[in-house]
Amino acid sequence: MWWNLSHPIKAVETYGVSEFFHREFGNLSTSFNKAQFMPNIGIHTIGNGMKYVKLSEYYHYHGVKFPKIKAIGFTFSYHLMNEILENGTYDKVNVDPISDLYIFNPLGILLFSIPGFQKFWAETLHLSDWSLQPMFNPLTGTIENCGDQFMIRYFRGKKQNWALFSYYGVDNIFGFSLPVSWREGGNISIGAGACVNRLHESREEIARIMLPELDYEMGFFYDINQSLMSSLIITGPRYFNVRLNIYPGLIHFRNLQPSFYIAAGESDGFILGINLKRYASGLHYNFHR
Repeated sequence: MWWNLSHPIKAVETYGVSEFFHREFGNLSTSFNKAQFMPNIGIHTIGNGMKYVKLSEYYHYHGVKFPKIKAIGFTFSYHLMNEILENGTYDKVNVDPISDLYIFNPLGILLFSIPGFQKFWAETLHLSDWSLQPMFNPLTGTIENCGDQFMIRYFRGKKQNWALFSYYGVDNIFGFSLPVSWREGGNISIGAGACVNRLHESREEIARIMLPELDYEMGFFYDINQSLMSSLIITGPRYFNVRLNIYPGLIHFRNLQPSFYIAAGESDGFILGINLKRYASGLHYNFHR
């Protein structure tokens, strides 16, 4: 991967300039195998841009020097780590990290540096970070329940008694949101869509393409003032699976606000994760193997 990032022009020329723009920037194909541009826009441009703003504001609030520079460094670092994991031991042309790290991530930062652009996504579409809760599994030495997830919600009419809803990332769910009567600012969201269960390599002589393996899914969500409190996602029929996330703030026990991750099915096996404030732990048993 380091060769690709240090020789981006050569890598793109070897891969094919027209093919690079076709797959990474957009096309009219209905095939998901040619939809690499969709996460580039939704995750690396919109999602990463929003996270950059949130981090820079967080650093500024806590008196950290150079908050914007440090926010850029942090977001770049974790996306770089993700690209390293995705690339693995592959040692030929891979243009995916080039488009992500050199084009779409910086584009998101530039766009979200414009106040009007920020305001549109914050106040009109209510863009929020609804990412998963990473849990360390001491039995396998792996990290479970990882993934960037984002939510957008568009309220219809002045009464705002319902809204169009989208939850996207690895899971891509579309539906609607309804305010609840028992909690001010509370909403229940329901939707259906598709998730990426696996990524498959399509290798050519000098390059490779990562192709998604999709499955259907339904999702149920509860949030308070756009802060996700719980989610239940059911996938199938390729891999029947159920995942429940309960986030900090929903359950109060003395001075603790524990969160939980529970998954069961053909994809995850059985996983139980518990997060007590700053510490996360998980127990994992694959009963289907």
